[in-house]
Amino acid sequence: MRVLKIFIIVAVLAIAAIFFLNYETDKGEKSSYDNNMAISQEWDTYEYRYHDQNSPDHNLALKFGSFNGYDTFYRIDASQRAKVTVKYDSDIDQGRFKIVIISPDQELSKIAEGSGQGSQELELAPGESRVKIVGDKATGTVKITIVGGEAIKVTLEGDDAPFAKQ
Repeated sequence: MRVLKIFIIVAVLAIAAIFFLNYETDKGEKSSYDNNMAISQEWDTYEYRYHDQNSPDHNLALKFGSFNGYDTFYRIDASQRAKVTVKYDSDIDQGRFKIVIISPDQELSKIAEGSGQGSQELELAPGESRVKIVGDKATGTVKITIVGGEAIKVTLEGDDAPFAKQ
């Protein structure tokens, strides 16, 4: 009888711990969507239930499900002040989603949020800028293309060499 009581107490504590840890994880993921300070850091933190990336000609095409966090896809190195155009096409079925750019001095600017397509021309300071996607339980697709002049080198994360995109 005593062994049964101990077993029940241990089982209840284990279940309570699992719920507590799950609650804390969800809480952290939700808060990162609006946390510009965390998003603008050099490192990324993200989780996908699934994602399928296709990058023809250094253009990003991504299908994803239950995306939480922030993930860098492009690094743009500008040797001098330069203009760049970020073209996007996103179709978000659920959750929150945005595309941002982080300047060399860690300032974050939103390029797009939710579903939509368009382009945004930006003037970049010399140094490395980064394009990230940010999600809060987001499911959908996104395509991103970077267009710029010779003063920039664009690297799609996972590619071996930078490319100049005109």
